Amino acid sequence: MKNVFPQLPSQSKRQGKITHNSTKRAILCDLTPSSGLRIAAFSLMHVFLFAQSASAGEEVANNNGATPELPACLKYDRFNHKGSESPFPSNCESISPELGGLRQTMYDKGWNAQAILTTGLTYDLRNRNRGTQVYSGQKPSSTSTGSLLLTHDLERHGLPAGSLLTLGGSFAYSSFRGDGIREAFLSQLSARIPMMNDRLILQIGYFSLAGQFYGTLLGNNIAASTLGPSSGLLAQVGALGFKPSPAFDVRFYSQDKRWYNHFGVARSISPDGLFADSEENRSGLKFRTKDAKSIFINEVGYRIEAAPEQRKVWVRAGVAYNNSEYTRLDDPTKKSNNYGSYLVGDVQLTQPDSNLPYKGWYVNAYLNKGRGNVNYLPDSFGGSIYSLAPFESRPYDLLAFGISKNKYSTWARDTAVAAGQSAAKASTSFSVSYAYRVSRGVYVQSALIYTDNPTFSPKRSSALNLNMNAILVF
Repeated sequence: MKNVFPQLPSQSKRQGKITHNSTKRAILCDLTPSSGLRIAAFSLMHVFLFAQSASAGEEVANNNGATPELPACLKYDRFNHKGSESPFPSNCESISPELGGLRQTMYDKGWNAQAILTTGLTYDLRNRNRGTQVYSGQKPSSTSTGSLLLTHDLERHGLPAGSLLTLGGSFAYSSFRGDGIREAFLSQLSARIPMMNDRLILQIGYFSLAGQFYGTLLGNNIAASTLGPSSGLLAQVGALGFKPSPAFDVRFYSQDKRWYNHFGVARSISPDGLFADSEENRSGLKFRTKDAKSIFINEVGYRIEAAPEQRKVWVRAGVAYNNSEYTRLDDPTKKSNNYGSYLVGDVQLTQPDSNLPYKGWYVNAYLNKGRGNVNYLPDSFGGSIYSLAPFESRPYDLLAFGISKNKYSTWARDTAVAAGQSAAKASTSFSVSYAYRVSRGVYVQSALIYTDNPTFSPKRSSALNLNMNAILVF
C-alpha cells in the first residue's frame, strides 16, 4: 500500500544518530559520541591523560621511584577549550603534537588550535528493507565531518585566570540526507570566564547549548569514545547540538566542587526542525530564526573523578523548557510549548589498579521523559556497561555494551493507524562497540547495533547495522 501518512517520521538508528524523516518537524537526535559534530563539549578526564598516567606510573617503577618528566606538549592543554561535555583529546594525543613548531609559536601568543576529522560508513547487514532509503544503513550510508577549534587566552587581556575565547568551524556531509546537514558553518564563538576559584563559570556567545549538558560520551574523549546514553530528549525539545545559537551558560559548584548547579538559556532551533532551521541559518551566526524562541535548561549533579582509592561517580538530573510553539500531535490545529526532563548516572564498578584509577568497568543508565502530545519519542530509557582500558596492553581503548528503548507517542500511533498505516509502539536497540587506538591521534570506532523497529510507520523488519568510523586528531 502506498504510504498515505507522510507527515509521520521514519526512524533510523546508527551509531551516533536516530533520524526522523518525512516530517516538517525533522529532528536529528544525537544518541552517541561517534557522530563527530559534538566538538565543544566535556569533562576533565581525557583518555590520553589516563594513558599518560599509566606510562608515567610504569616509568616511576622502572626508575626506583624517580619522578618522571611529563611530555612538553602537555603545556598546550592549558589553552584547550573547556566548559562543555565532549572534549578533544590532549594535544599530546594528536598526530602532530608540535605541528612543526606552530603549536609552540601559537602558545607563546596565547593561542591553541585543535582539529578532528571523522568519516564513517553504516550498513544494515540483514538488508531486508528494499526500495527507497528511509533509514541510515538501509543502503550503505557514509558520513564525514570536520571540526576546528581555535582558542585564545583572555587572562592576558585582564580577565580572570583560565578565561578563554573559542572560535570553531565545522563541516558535515552525509550520503543519506536523513543523516543530517550537508554544509560548512561556524560552530562556536564564545568566551568562558571562571571566577571564585573556578566555583562560578560563565560562558556567553554563540555555541550549542545541548553540548553543555547531559554528557553523551562514554570515555570522556570525542576520539576514543563509543556508544553512550541517549540525548535525543534535548534535541526534540529544541536544544540541538549542531549549529550554534546565541546562548548564556552558568555553572556553580559547591566548596568541594562535587555538587553543582548548571543553568543555560539559548535561542532554540526552529519548531519545524533541524533542516528548516539550518536552511535559514546557513552561517550559524544568525541571531533569530523563524518561530524559534528560547530554551532553558537546568541540571543538578554530583560528580567525582576517579582517583586512587576513589571511584568515579557522576549523577545528574535536568529539566528543559522551550517556549516556542510546536504543532500538537493530539490536535494539529493547536500549538503548545515543549518540555522534558532526564536522569543520568555513571558509576565506576571496579578499580583493579589504584595507581591507574581510571581503569575498570563502569555502568551508565538514563531515563528521559518528554511531553507526549508534542514529541514523537517522549519516553526513553536504557544503559550501558563499559570498560576503560579493557585489556592490559590497550590503555587507550574502550569497550561498551548497550541497550536502549524509545517509546513513540500514543497520539502519533493513533494518527498512523487512522490513516491505515502500521506503526511501531517502540524501538529497542542492543549494541556492542569498541574504540581502538591505531596510533597517536588515529582511532577506529566500530559498532554492531540491532534495532527491532528501524522505522516508525510503516513498520519494517529489524535492522542489524554495522557502523565503522575512522577519526583523525590534529
